Amino acid sequence: ITTNNMDFSFRKRSACIEFFRVVALLAFLPKLKAFQAFTSNYAQKDFCTHGRSGNIPCRSAAFDSPVVTTEWLEDHIDDVKVVDIRGKVRKLGGTDESGLLLHQYEALDKDYWESHIPGAVFVDWTKDIAKEVGGVKAQLKPRDEFITAMEERGIGGDTSVVVYDSGSMLFATRFWWAMKVYGHQNVAVLDGGWAKWQAEERETSNEGMPCPLKAHQDWNIPEESCMPEILSTAEDVLQKCVENSSGPQLVDARGAVQFRGEERRANRAGRIPGSISLPYKSLLEKREGYTVLKSKEALQSTLEQAGVDIGKTTIAYCNGGVASTVVLLALHLLGNDFWSNYDGSWNEWGNEDELPIET
Repeated sequence: ITTNNMDFSFRKRSACIEFFRVVALLAFLPKLKAFQAFTSNYAQKDFCTHGRSGNIPCRSAAFDSPVVTTEWLEDHIDDVKVVDIRGKVRKLGGTDESGLLLHQYEALDKDYWESHIPGAVFVDWTKDIAKEVGGVKAQLKPRDEFITAMEERGIGGDTSVVVYDSGSMLFATRFWWAMKVYGHQNVAVLDGGWAKWQAEERETSNEGMPCPLKAHQDWNIPEESCMPEILSTAEDVLQKCVENSSGPQLVDARGAVQFRGEERRANRAGRIPGSISLPYKSLLEKREGYTVLKSKEALQSTLEQAGVDIGKTTIAYCNGGVASTVVLLALHLLGNDFWSNYDGSWNEWGNEDELPIET
């Protein structure tokens, strides 16, 4: 009898619990439907200006050139994803005890939050697409990490991208080169960058970036489309250039004082043997309030005067594989696509005692 009573009591309690669970679920359903409606509406809200939602891909724009004007971008701003990659190599003033020029790599993210081109997403050139590798600063991140950063910003394999920096061009061209390394070919650099956009009093925004989950676009570019041949290592430079007189020409995009060894940002001063000096700033033309790339004719003249063979395979370097990409863009504009960027550049070469140098 006692056992039967216990079984009945247990079944009664179980039935009561189940009853209240059903009642609670029925009471919650209206709230669940309201929540679903809210999230559905929320997903449709604009996270960028110009009516672009963070989860809706931009229409594709075809680039006739890897460099676009501010006028072109203003007319096609709904057709592209705009990337703000403003950054700086800040001189801290003076040198350390050994004579090393003090400097610091910085991303100008605060400038982005204050004001940017409408719809632009920010990419930190020091963290999002680069990192320190083996003691060498600002090295291009591996493919999977780079792709994650792009997808979170709504950049997929079919996305047309225009990138700009403050106006120095080198951070924008670095991004242009990095995208090519990982197989994305539909990228253009904004000539004159933010400085020109501001000088012309074009529309700006201070709206933030979309939620990565909402902005996400699949990369969908197969690994075999990558271009590892446009990224050179110290070994490549040593074997192909320094130890091979008939190999690619080596172009140094740093300033002349560093090329001559009068100023240094590494343990050693000087240049890689056989280098040709072509300061990246010589490829730019100053205007009132901003700089732009020189015309093709002027670029050709500048390169020829520096002793650069425009038709020859080229490896370019600077201090950190950034300014060197301006040289690569210039060569590309002049019809030469046989080039590569030595990413480690003087940050690596100048700190490796076993590698040869000239002064």
